[in-house]
Amino acid sequence: MPSRTCIFTSFQREFLTRYAKEHGYTNLKILVDDGYTGTNFNRPGVQEGFDPVKQGLVGCWLVKDLSRFGRDYLTVGQYTDIIFPSYDVRFIAVNDGVDSERGDSEGMAAIRNLFNEWYPRDTSKKVRVSLHQRGISGKHMGKPPYGYRCDPADKDHWILDEDAAPIVKYIFDLTVSGKGPDAIARILEDQKVLTTKALYAQRKGKPMPERPYHWAGQSVAGILERMEYTGCTCNFKIYSKSYKLKQRIPNSPEDMFILPDTQDAIVSQAQWDRVQERLKLEIEVTEEWLETQETMSADVNAFVALTQKYVDVQKLTPTIVNEYIKKIEVFPPDKSSGKRVQKVKIYFNFVDDVEIPVISEPVVAKSTPGRRKTA
Repeated sequence: MPSRTCIFTSFQREFLTRYAKEHGYTNLKILVDDGYTGTNFNRPGVQEGFDPVKQGLVGCWLVKDLSRFGRDYLTVGQYTDIIFPSYDVRFIAVNDGVDSERGDSEGMAAIRNLFNEWYPRDTSKKVRVSLHQRGISGKHMGKPPYGYRCDPADKDHWILDEDAAPIVKYIFDLTVSGKGPDAIARILEDQKVLTTKALYAQRKGKPMPERPYHWAGQSVAGILERMEYTGCTCNFKIYSKSYKLKQRIPNSPEDMFILPDTQDAIVSQAQWDRVQERLKLEIEVTEEWLETQETMSADVNAFVALTQKYVDVQKLTPTIVNEYIKKIEVFPPDKSSGKRVQKVKIYFNFVDDVEIPVISEPVVAKSTPGRRKTA
């Protein structure tokens, strides 16, 4: 009987448990990854099982069929042909007749892996076509945003939310008046306006958030960016490059499908356009400020490094002066205060200039005594 563990992932535990015990495997570890797609190899079941594999604690990896292990034929092949053999792990897919110890099923396994990948690829293509047809028909492809709700008579139609729509209009009005998202968030919190999550919880009878009035500037900015508040339908705002990639990429405006006047507008198109211009300007100013801060931070770090270089200096040399100081300006002396004051401005490398007043003794008019004349 094998001394190492037999790991198996399964939707049919009894079937695989019986198979494992009939073939002499009693030290079993069951991994379940219900709810995860087979194209995702980062699912918890696979990751949990692979840790003991790397430690040399697994003797066999057992699955019902290859599609239960994964639907990416390249990754499945990498595991079955390279990774598992490297750790001396026997791989068995019961229903497909695949057993790495026999070595006579590699060709069939490769064919099945290709078919298993074709299935989600084909399904993804059909889903994309279906969603595209729905999108270009003018039907909304997502849930109503804050300010709208589904029409009870037609779930594909949005109607105004009597409680939230005025808040959306208020947010846009505040933006036009010159307020930014963070400032608006503070105003809403001070006026005890329920957040989107708190309003949803209140209506559904669910526990309220700890801070039901705590608006975030990011949430306000998200509301200001929604084109649907002008009364239009906006579909295909994001896309993915492949069904294997979970990353969603913003679509360019020309690739979106926008159909006007599909629901009552909360703000006018002109007001929405003004808000977008203001948000764009605010982003540009913020980016410029960040670049300035990064430059200042780099200069400070360079100055600190230079200071540490000469922390034990015993003698001031021309080299040290040149590394620290960019230039020195000496201004004409000023005696208007009764003292001789001369301003010296030193420009240090990496930091701003520093003005150093040089004050001398009080200026006193002195007369030189001469010899007294005699008649």
